[in-house]
Amino acid sequence: MTIPRSQQTFSVTCLSAACQKWTFCNIGYALSDRLPSSYKAHLLILRGHMNQADKKFLRRMSGYFFRTVRIDKLAHVLDLPEPESSGRYHRPGQPILYMSPEIEWSIRAVSGYMRADGIRRVVVPLYIDEAFVLDQNDELASSVLGIDPELSKKPWIPALQENREPPSWKNSDLARRYGADGLIDCSRLIPGGWHLNLFRWNEPGAPTVHICGEPIEFRLSVEGNKWDL
Repeated sequence: MTIPRSQQTFSVTCLSAACQKWTFCNIGYALSDRLPSSYKAHLLILRGHMNQADKKFLRRMSGYFFRTVRIDKLAHVLDLPEPESSGRYHRPGQPILYMSPEIEWSIRAVSGYMRADGIRRVVVPLYIDEAFVLDQNDELASSVLGIDPELSKKPWIPALQENREPPSWKNSDLARRYGADGLIDCSRLIPGGWHLNLFRWNEPGAPTVHICGEPIEFRLSVEGNKWDL
């Protein structure tokens, strides 16, 4: 698949047949569909709050996502972060799995880091089966749980460099405490864009996540700004 250079050129390998269909019989609803030629992620969000008291402010979600990783980490796509690692939604030692519902969004989330360190990265297709997540776009849920989406937009790296706690940690702490499997992060770079961050996966009671395709090669444009494709 080729996209005009002004946008981005990707070398794409077809996803495996196992990842070509959706089936959600457990909710009395079945959908079978092939991924479009553009390979944009499919996402199913069942709108409305859960009936169960412990999940009533969470979104139930399944679908295809993309995770951009360093080439040297390709064999560890679903592993826990390094113990000393920290990020916008995880303290050192906390589990987190960052991903996006669009290939382009996944790349843009790390393009600035890639331009800074020059390390080659690839995009890995994932499939998530039934996660209950806190949607920061949901004003009611955020208000009830004490989550302030504006805190998530504040820079986290400068806070750590100044020996301060990133403001976004307050939101992830609250979501974890409530029992959410993860949260939806509103993109600060992409209008209408968002990312999914799982707090737990592939363990009893947690969402199942598996790799469902070959790594997708890409290269960033030479003339692009720091966070461009």
